[in-house]
Amino acid sequence: PLIALIGLLLLLGAVGGGIYYFAVGRSGTALQAGIAAYSAGDRNGARNHFAQAVRDDPKDADPHIYLGRMARDEGDAATAVRELQTAISLEPNNATAQREMGAHLLAQATGQLSTGNLPGALQSLNLSRNFYVRAVQLNPADKSAQGYLGCVLMRLGRVQEALEHEVEGQRVDV
Repeated sequence: PLIALIGLLLLLGAVGGGIYYFAVGRSGTALQAGIAAYSAGDRNGARNHFAQAVRDDPKDADPHIYLGRMARDEGDAATAVRELQTAISLEPNNATAQREMGAHLLAQATGQLSTGNLPGALQSLNLSRNFYVRAVQLNPADKSAQGYLGCVLMRLGRVQEALEHEVEGQRVDV
């Protein structure tokens, strides 16, 4: 009976380990490898790992956030929007996804200003503001979102609001 009990425990452990590997471990591993590659400046490696993370866990917003950030940095606005929209649709309350969409729209506004497209830039700035406000609402400790929200407000000429802006009772320090 002792050998049978040990065998049963080993079998249950193996099944549990397999479930973890296929359900959690693989996507986490690919995501972590992608983050490491991204941090090391290996964009191709990062892109491959993030694509694997998406295949491993199609409902995880994080690889889409990184793919969107990379696309924005490379000037590929269409891919950036697609990836960030996917991330937001998967996890609407993900503060990082909201912040990254705000960053994309701020970069878009900067490009529009440089080409003289003031109406387009104002529209992008207002959309950017909305995403930064949402990011700060979801994560009031996100100093990056707070700072960029202040920048967007300044560009919109809302100086007083930028200096004393409150988001649902939380003071935004700029």
